[in-house]
Amino acid sequence: MKCIKKILLSLVAVFGVLSFTAACDKDNNENKESSTESTVPFIDYVAQTKLNQVCTKDSSFFGDDGIAFATLVRNVDGDTTIFMVEGFEMTARYAGVDTPESTGSIEKWGKTASYFTADKLNNAKNIIVQTDGGPAKPDTNGKRYLTYVWYQPSDGGDYRLLNLELIQEGLSKGHSSTNQRYNDVFVEAYAQAIKLKIRICDDKNVDENFYGGDVIETTIKGILDNQEQYIKDTVKVRFDCTITRNDGMYVYAQDVDGLTGEIYSILLYKGYNLTTKKLENGNRVTVCGNVTEYEGNIQITSMQDIPLSTSADNIKLISKGNEIVCKEVNPSELVVSNNGLSRCLVRMNNIKVISTYTTKNGGSNDGAVTITGICDGKNVTIRTSVLIDDNYHTITEDVYQNQTIDVTGIVEEYNGAYQIKVVAISDVIFHNN
Repeated sequence: MKCIKKILLSLVAVFGVLSFTAACDKDNNENKESSTESTVPFIDYVAQTKLNQVCTKDSSFFGDDGIAFATLVRNVDGDTTIFMVEGFEMTARYAGVDTPESTGSIEKWGKTASYFTADKLNNAKNIIVQTDGGPAKPDTNGKRYLTYVWYQPSDGGDYRLLNLELIQEGLSKGHSSTNQRYNDVFVEAYAQAIKLKIRICDDKNVDENFYGGDVIETTIKGILDNQEQYIKDTVKVRFDCTITRNDGMYVYAQDVDGLTGEIYSILLYKGYNLTTKKLENGNRVTVCGNVTEYEGNIQITSMQDIPLSTSADNIKLISKGNEIVCKEVNPSELVVSNNGLSRCLVRMNNIKVISTYTTKNGGSNDGAVTITGICDGKNVTIRTSVLIDDNYHTITEDVYQNQTIDVTGIVEEYNGAYQIKVVAISDVIFHNN
C-alpha cells in the first residue's frame, strides 16, 4: 500500500513538473511573440521623404514642371480632395493610395481616413500638388488627376507627403507600381504598418468612427436616396452632418457632397428629453437614430446623448465652428418639384411684405407670424417661429408690415407649396425704406 502511494505521489509530482514546464514554455513563446512585435522598430518614412523638386509661384502643374502650389477648395474623403490650381478647380485623386470609403457606402476606417486628410489640409500653411513627372493628365473620365499632395504644417517646417502618411498611419494600402515616383517608400511604409498591425492592417483593431452594430453607416444623401425603404423598415442609421438651425424640439442639419458641392439636408427631431449642447449651430456631429416620417416629411428620431456613456449610439461631437452653407434662391426655384430644397437653409433677398398674419389659436405657436411678400414679381410665403427680441418680448407682425426684407431660413412644405421658415430674428435683415 505504501508503495502504491509513493508511485502515485511520484506521478503527481512528475505531472506537476510537466504542466509547469508546458506553462512556462507557453508563456515564454507568447512573450517571445509579444517581444518580437513590440521590438519592431518604427521608421518615420514621412519625415525621411523630402520634396526634392523646386516649386515656385511660376511652376505649372499642367505644364512641364508637373508641380504647383494649391489652395484647398473642399475635402471629399481620405484620398480625394478638390483644389484650386492655377485658377482651375481640380479634383485630386491621391496617387498610390486607396483609403476605405466614406461618402457613398461607409466602410470601416473610411471616416477616420477622411478626418485625417481634412485635418492635415485644413491646418496646412501651404499645399503643393505634384505629378509622377511632366504635365498633369486627367484620368479616363477627364475629371480627376492622379496627384501627390504635399503639405507644410501650420508651424512651418518641411513639407510632408500626405499620400505616404496615409499609408504609414495604416489608413490605406500601399499600391506597388514601377511607374510611381515614390513606389519603393510606399511599399516599405505599408509593410511596416502590416508588421505593427496599424489600423486597417489588423481586423481586430477598433475604429471609433465606425459602428458595427445593427445600424447602417451612411450619409444624408444615402438616407434621402433610400428614404421609402428606410421609412418602411424604420431603419437605424448613423451619419455625419453639420447643424444649421435649432427651433425648439427641431434641429436642421446639412451635409455638402465633396465632389459636386450639392447640399443635402434633413430634420432631426430631438423632442423634449434630449437637452444636449452638441446640436448647436455650426457643430459637426455624428448622429445615430431611426428614419421615420411625420406629416409626409422624413426625419431622424430616437437620438440619444447619455452622460458618461461612450456608446456608439450617442451623438458624437466632431468639431465646432464649421461653415454653414446657405443657398441663395429666387421664387422661381421655390417649388415643390425642386425636392432638393426640402429642409435646406436658403436665403432670399428683396422681399416686399404685403400682408402679415399672427397665429392665435391658444397653442404653443401663438405669436408665430406668417408673412406674404413679393419678390421678382412672384408671391413668397415666410413663416416665423415665435421670435423673441433682446428684451425677451415677442416680435409682433407690425414689425414686418410694409417692410422690404432679406430672410435666411429653412425650406418647408405646407399645403403642397414651399415656404421659408425663419427661426431667429437675426435671420431677417430690414432694408431702410
